[in-house]
Amino acid sequence: MDFRKLKSIGNWANLNSIDYQTYMECIKFRFLEIKEIFPEIDWELFKTHTLSESFIPDRAKYKYADKFLTGFAFAKEKSAAEVELINQILSISTLDFREYEIIGWLHQNYYNLDKKDVDKKRREGKATNEQSELEKTSQIFTPKWIVEYLVQNSLTYYSRELMEDYSQILDYCDYFTPNAVGIKDSNSIKVLEPCCGCGMFIIQILDFLQRFIVKDIRRIWNENMIVYADLDPKVIDVTDFICYVYNLTRNFDYQPHGFLYQNELGFMDCDCEICKDKYDVILTNPPYVGNKNLPKETREYLKKNLPLGKADLCTAAMEQSMKILKPNGMISMVTSDSWMFLSSFEKLREKIIDGYDIITMAHLGAGAFQNVQGSVVRATAFVLQEGRIENLNGHYFRLVDSKNKEKDFFVCHFDDVKFLTSEEFCDIINIEKEKR
Repeated sequence: MDFRKLKSIGNWANLNSIDYQTYMECIKFRFLEIKEIFPEIDWELFKTHTLSESFIPDRAKYKYADKFLTGFAFAKEKSAAEVELINQILSISTLDFREYEIIGWLHQNYYNLDKKDVDKKRREGKATNEQSELEKTSQIFTPKWIVEYLVQNSLTYYSRELMEDYSQILDYCDYFTPNAVGIKDSNSIKVLEPCCGCGMFIIQILDFLQRFIVKDIRRIWNENMIVYADLDPKVIDVTDFICYVYNLTRNFDYQPHGFLYQNELGFMDCDCEICKDKYDVILTNPPYVGNKNLPKETREYLKKNLPLGKADLCTAAMEQSMKILKPNGMISMVTSDSWMFLSSFEKLREKIIDGYDIITMAHLGAGAFQNVQGSVVRATAFVLQEGRIENLNGHYFRLVDSKNKEKDFFVCHFDDVKFLTSEEFCDIINIEKEKR
């Protein structure tokens, strides 16, 4: 799905006059209808009348519905702005609305209204760098293909069945780049998504685990194989919602709950609850916020506790992941590419080269994210494995000059992929640094 088709969403009339709760509840109603969890809605009637409490079928069965539907549909008739919102939502095709990532994209669309204001304040030197500003500006919607690339190239090695029969990988895993890293123990896999946003990684992780590794979705949740967290309660709510819908579509009426961080440090707080455990795989798109845009207390904390990655929250997330990763575990992220070149990250690069194998990397450069214009974010997606395997060749894709990165990934996949050891990668980075 190409969400650039939905750019007109950002210009919805009267969106500023609609509160976030109403906005998201209307989207959730439509999503639940499309997923056939709720019965078909008479939307013309819905625009002018309240729905009866009997609309939600079998409340005993769907006991978590009230958590997500707080009263917009039942409590009052709709305003002109709300009717316009409904019309805009209905203009999105049924096929597009079946995709889980539509929820995250529409959530991000609402946030973009505030993000522009914060960006303007920063340019004018008027930003406060408070947590509310961090929540609004540090969220970047991750394209589905990048999520799949990172999930497939980290979780595949936990399935002996996949590693013994590559045909299954080729049939399902479009972005898998085979590498001889051994097979992990899938009986005790534990995956962390520490900056979950609107759950795009979570859905792909769930789908991959259930399809190939664990099969039983009840076991995935009952044994806490997936842990997700964020510092924004709104995106936790969105992720809880899509996980709930995912479970319902598989006849499992279970509502998981994400972990909400208590301060702007989030995952980078070494004392937070989720950092007291160890994980087999850490998958995420961490926030990209430079040191100068962080509160003074945060800068001081990072300097003391995460000195190698202190210059940006995304690199601090990389360093923190290394601290809570199990032996031979995987770190699978998309971050700013600054750590590859800047002198301030030299120690971080040394730590990676000395202690990790780069299983694969797609150097994306600018334009990787559909909702970020220009060269504001130059990104790279990669999978690291803790420990070193002698002469292991990672798979590298250079996409920095590409205008259509997903399409050109497949061209590289067959024609121009580079196979390099970590040391050879480091040599190339040093050459690139001299060119800059």
